[in-house]
Amino acid sequence: MNGITYTNSDAYGIEVSKLNGKTAFVSYNFGSIQRNTNIYTNPFANFTDILYSSAVGGSASPGSPSFSGVNTPVSLWENWGQVPPADSAILWNKVDTLFVKVTSGNTKKKFVFNYTRPQKNSYYDMIIVRTGPTYKQAITSPSYIYTLYPTYTGTSITSYAISGTGFDNSNTANHQIFLNTNLLDSIRITLNHTPANGSNDTIIMLNIANRYNVGDWVYAENSDLGIPNYTHLDSIQLTAPLSYTNSPITSNIVKIPQTKAARLAIGIKNSVMLTKRGLNGDISPAWIKI
Repeated sequence: MNGITYTNSDAYGIEVSKLNGKTAFVSYNFGSIQRNTNIYTNPFANFTDILYSSAVGGSASPGSPSFSGVNTPVSLWENWGQVPPADSAILWNKVDTLFVKVTSGNTKKKFVFNYTRPQKNSYYDMIIVRTGPTYKQAITSPSYIYTLYPTYTGTSITSYAISGTGFDNSNTANHQIFLNTNLLDSIRITLNHTPANGSNDTIIMLNIANRYNVGDWVYAENSDLGIPNYTHLDSIQLTAPLSYTNSPITSNIVKIPQTKAARLAIGIKNSVMLTKRGLNGDISPAWIKI
C-alpha cells in the first residue's frame, strides 16, 4: 500500500466521515480549514465561504491570528444509526403564499396557480384568495377576500365550500384543486370581476394552509451525505394532528429524528461556526455562527 501526501503544512485536527468513508476535513493554523470529498483521488481544497470568512469581522480572515487561535479546533459529528438519534429535522407546517400581478388590460377572471404540496400526506385545509391594488394592500386591506374549503373523501377532493366576497361560483368547475401524484398541483380560481380592468385589483394572492391527520407519516429528506445519487429518508407517524397557525410557531411543527446526518463545527475567536452540509461537495457550505 502506497501512502498519499496531501500537504506539507502543519495540521492541527483531522476528521474523516463515517457515513461515506471518503470525505475528510483538516484544520490548520488560525482558522484555515480544508475539505477533501474523495481522499482516494482528490487533493484537499479550502472550505470557507463569505459568511465563514467574515465571521470575526473587520479585516480578520482565516489564516490570521485575529481570526482564530494558532490551533483550530474542528469536530465532525454524525448519526449513522445510533438509537435514539441525536439530531432531528423540523417539519414546519407554515402557510404558503402565491401571488400574481395582473397586467393592465386583462380580460380574464379565471386564473390557475401551480403549487408544490410539501408532503405526500398533506391535505389542503383552506385557501384564502385576496385581491388588491398592491401586495401590501392585498394583505392588510384587500378589495375582495374569500376562502375555499375543500372536502376530502379519503385522499380525493370531492367538493368545495366558499365564503367571502369576489368569487364566481356559478359553475362547480370554477374553483378546483388538481392533485398530482408528483405533488405538483394546480389550483384554479375564478373571480366575479375582471382584475386590472377598471377595478384596480392588480394583485391576486393565495394563502394556502395545509393539515396532517393523526396516523399520517411525514418525511424528511437528506441529500447532504456526500454519497452520489443517494437521498436518505427519515419518517415519523403523527400521534396528534398537525395544523397551521401563525403563533406560536411551536404549535405547528413536528420533529423527525434523523438516523443519518452530519454536522461540522469549527472553533474561531469567541464563537463556533457550524454547517450541516459539510459532506455535500456539490454546494458551498452554509455556515451559522453560535
